Amino acid sequence: MGCGSRFWAGCALFSRKTEGKETQIIAVEPAVVLAKMGQVLTRDLPVRWIEDGLPQLQKVVGLAQQFDLILLSAVWMHLSPSERPLALATLSRLLNSTGLLVISLRHGPSPDARVMHPVSADELLTLAADCQLRLLDLSQDETDKLGRSQVHWQTLVFTPKLMPNVNAPEASVIIQERLNAD
Repeated sequence: MGCGSRFWAGCALFSRKTEGKETQIIAVEPAVVLAKMGQVLTRDLPVRWIEDGLPQLQKVVGLAQQFDLILLSAVWMHLSPSERPLALATLSRLLNSTGLLVISLRHGPSPDARVMHPVSADELLTLAADCQLRLLDLSQDETDKLGRSQVHWQTLVFTPKLMPNVNAPEASVIIQERLNAD
């Protein structure tokens, strides 16, 4: 969800790693223009595009599926604080019992007229606890890959609290692969 350049790079990397395996990638983008760009950029990859948005994700929820991996890259800051509890509850219901939810937090001012709300790992951790999500990994502040000095990133990886066999080192590998895709 939130299908910027990080997502497209991640799709290509994921597609290469899962070649020959049954894999389904669903990209969710609320902005029609960005969804169309994404469709063009991923036309040779096994990606299904859905125009939908948080906090409810009505179309995605309507698929009646659960997912192994949900990636929110540069999305959370676009949700108002009042939308975030419902958004995280929706995402947690879409996650299967062994799935991972990866959320990147963008810290810093908006470069243009787009609405961006302040985010914090502490707020997300509180919401995650309410949704029965367990933190697997939390990155330290990462510098912005586009060189914007006022922008920095954090990545949090969650799993359902009942999930038995995933640990922080495995989550760290997922974060590192995501960063390498940038």
